[in-house]
Amino acid sequence: MIYSQIDEYTSDVQQLSQRIPTLVDDIERVRPKLAILCTGQGVPGAASFCRQFFNGKKASILQQTNHHTVVKLRLDTDTDEYRQVLRLICIVEWQEVERKPGVRQARRIQLIELYSVFDKRNEDERRIRRALQQYQQE
Repeated sequence: MIYSQIDEYTSDVQQLSQRIPTLVDDIERVRPKLAILCTGQGVPGAASFCRQFFNGKKASILQQTNHHTVVKLRLDTDTDEYRQVLRLICIVEWQEVERKPGVRQARRIQLIELYSVFDKRNEDERRIRRALQQYQQE
């Protein structure tokens, strides 16, 4: 699995980490789980867990095609004042599995945006569109 992030995401983390001392650790804790949470693949029972995860208030799919899925999820933090207010936007890029028609797996997860609902209510749609342009060019 390839993880990447855009420069604006890096800025988001730097800004928020000034107010949220545990942020870097919070992100590192969830990062290895993103593939399972976003794809429902990787461990036994992941598909069922993934369905439950998206049926609750923890995550939602903003956009989905055969090639990518844009996911918005709530990032839990150990900093009390910011519990349940951080949102992480990422793009999951899909690829077909060789010799298995119709089966696909996550190839890359790109981190797009991290924000607090204290600062803004919704994700930056222009930023998501800019990030998606590279998938249309590939």
